[in-house]
Amino acid sequence: MKVFIKESCIEFINSKEDLNPSKELIINSQELLDLYMKLKNSDKKVEIQLLDTDAKLQHDFKSHFKEIFAAGGLVLNKKNESLWIYRLGKWDLPKGKIETGEDIEEAAIREVQEECGLVNVEITHKLSSSYHTYSLNGQEILKTTYWFGMVSNDLDLVPQLEEDISEVKWIANPEDQMRNTYPAIAELILSEQQ
Repeated sequence: MKVFIKESCIEFINSKEDLNPSKELIINSQELLDLYMKLKNSDKKVEIQLLDTDAKLQHDFKSHFKEIFAAGGLVLNKKNESLWIYRLGKWDLPKGKIETGEDIEEAAIREVQEECGLVNVEITHKLSSSYHTYSLNGQEILKTTYWFGMVSNDLDLVPQLEEDISEVKWIANPEDQMRNTYPAIAELILSEQQ
């Protein structure tokens, strides 16, 4: 699990073979929250890996947050253009919270439809999940987003203004968007391009 904290990230690794020696940091559970606070209050980009073979550190880390679950999509059309939304000064992919009783795939399709004004959306495959933190009303939030590859050929795009989305567009080469998006989104896009 790789958790993004602003521009930085902490990656929980369960095998020594997967560790990058230049990023490894030996840490115990007590120091984990202090590390998070340092990253949260810093503008530096830092990547840290923690060896966590029994998932104890990961469990301890999660215990300090209210967890929120969302679903969304990397949507392509028949021209192989990807669908992007512009919200609050950043380019993003459509996603949103999973409602009580809703399954993850249903939530992903619903959110893409609502945020972009699409009608016909189909899931093609599951992508990796992303994790990021933020503060809301004095509470620390850990948001897990379940991502899916999707297709749609709808031409009429309508931004969901009440969700602060000011623009929705199909983009052939998202280099400009990649320079002004969240690190978790950039990583998801880059992993799909490989």
